[in-house]
Amino acid sequence: MLAFYNAYLHYKEEQFIKSYISKMAITESRYDSKVEYFHAISDFVDNDFNKNQSTWKYTNLKNRPFLRQSAHELLTNKEGVCGEGARVMIRILQSLGYDATRLAFYSKKFGAAHALVSVYADGAEMVVDSINYPTELNQIIRKNSHSMSEIDLMYYGQRFIKKSSHELTPFAKFFQEHYSTYSYEATPYSKLISALGFNKHIFNYDRPNKLLSYIVESVFLIKSIVFFIAFLLWISVYFLARHFMRKI
Repeated sequence: MLAFYNAYLHYKEEQFIKSYISKMAITESRYDSKVEYFHAISDFVDNDFNKNQSTWKYTNLKNRPFLRQSAHELLTNKEGVCGEGARVMIRILQSLGYDATRLAFYSKKFGAAHALVSVYADGAEMVVDSINYPTELNQIIRKNSHSMSEIDLMYYGQRFIKKSSHELTPFAKFFQEHYSTYSYEATPYSKLISALGFNKHIFNYDRPNKLLSYIVESVFLIKSIVFFIAFLLWISVYFLARHFMRKI
């Protein structure tokens, strides 16, 4: 049964990620803060991945599947940019017990510009870079424990206005100069809308819960759930059809 097979693949992926974490040999006790620890993981993944698209053998950014490559595939092929790095980072941090989710920054023209990771640790949000990052942004993020609460933007008509007048942090200032908005991407409204043929994007400013963030980055788990639901629907339709056939 496909549901159980994909559940097995998900289990194997979990073991593969734990093995990768063991090979990284990065321990939190070596760092002065969690931000440094998280970025050390990011540096390891960044150095481990081939980010030169002209030499890729397995990855094509123009023909990505709807669910994208699984963390197992990515850690096997080791090709990709920030989006692929974000998936790997999120799954690693989740395996370490942290609440991690995908965060996307959008350009001034509202195109996807950069994927990062939002980690909830020690009672607060921390923004951590993935791979293939803008150098200046990465340097700013590393200096302090930044969160998206610093970004005070509100959509009004055809432009953005600040919601408050507090002094901008370097992180907020850089964001305001280079990006238009952001979105927590674990709630896949936009991908579903695009799959239906509509050129629309819904920006999600509410950080998703831990379970949703875990499911949405776990390709085999999603497939297992979908196949299981499809099987239950098929069984239901089958028995309903038999029930009505007996009455005729």
